[in-house]
Amino acid sequence: MGFSILACLLRLLLVLIAAAAATSPAAAQSRPPSPARILDAALQDYAYRAFARPRTGIVYNATLPGNLTGIAVSAVRLRSGSLRRKGFAGYFQFGVPTGVVVQPYVERVVLVYHDLGNWSDYYYPLTGYTYLAPVLGLLVYDAANLSAVGLQELNVVASGGPISVNFGGNVRTVPAGSAAPRCVVFDLDGMPQFRDLEATDVCSTYRQGHVSIVVNSSEIAPSPPPPGAIAPSIPTPEEIRRRKLKGVENCRQCGWGCHSIGAPGCASAVFGEV
Repeated sequence: MGFSILACLLRLLLVLIAAAAATSPAAAQSRPPSPARILDAALQDYAYRAFARPRTGIVYNATLPGNLTGIAVSAVRLRSGSLRRKGFAGYFQFGVPTGVVVQPYVERVVLVYHDLGNWSDYYYPLTGYTYLAPVLGLLVYDAANLSAVGLQELNVVASGGPISVNFGGNVRTVPAGSAAPRCVVFDLDGMPQFRDLEATDVCSTYRQGHVSIVVNSSEIAPSPPPPGAIAPSIPTPEEIRRRKLKGVENCRQCGWGCHSIGAPGCASAVFGEV
């Protein structure tokens, strides 16, 4: 009896160990990266290549291969202390406020900007939602080695006000009566979080990642019919009865009997066309 209980406990222990191993950080790291994370790594490489003769505070636009046509990438190198004290306003659609903390601390950082354009829905698919604006990204890396590839992003937190993202009118309108547009913020793992807009075409976030504006597809109002498209009316039983009575009266006025309905004039009179 005691041996059976011991065997059961041993099996339970093995199951718990296996479950813990499957959910451990090492197991999570063994999962293949998503297409979005593969893209992040590639764009970091192309962004760093743009620093031919790097100057602090100057924005450099990256050159991308043909298979990434439609995506825009830029990079700027800043001192961490200056970023924390002054922020970096007007970095395309992003406004980085003062108080941004970078961990672990490095002397200089590179802010890499993404505009995924018509690739937005491919790399960040959202079932049940329609993108009204392109997905924009802001990722922060160590600037110690501008030839480095495969860098991991630094941990960035806006300790004061949030990072603003002003899409500046580059947002498709939705028909009247549809659901209100919402911001969607993706973390580095691609997990979406929905938020209300701060103002017209403006989103905000306290961390790096990707941002866009979406609308719930199931709540989009149907488009109105094109001008001039008038659906034919369906006659009611009362209208049909009146038309028949009018046709009989017209036959009498023509001098034909109603048995002559097949004759020219009376046939159309039955349907009220004479």
